[in-house]
Amino acid sequence: MKNIYLLGLVLVVLGTLGLVYDKIGFKTKEQVAEIGPIEIQKEKEHKLEIPQAAGILLVAAGMVVIIYGSRRGH
Repeated sequence: MKNIYLLGLVLVVLGTLGLVYDKIGFKTKEQVAEIGPIEIQKEKEHKLEIPQAAGILLVAAGMVVIIYGSRRGH
């Protein structure tokens, strides 16, 4: 039963984080040119948008799993 509660809790936490942080930014390095031993790299920024509906669905799914786990345990 504890595994079901843990799964539900993880889903709720991930959904809440998705609602709070609607965009996640990260950087990658891209090689532009290589001339002998010299390399030229460019840093590129990326933004990953998290849909609000995904956060809501994760929270709802987590709550359903927690409720299911509590009813099944009795």
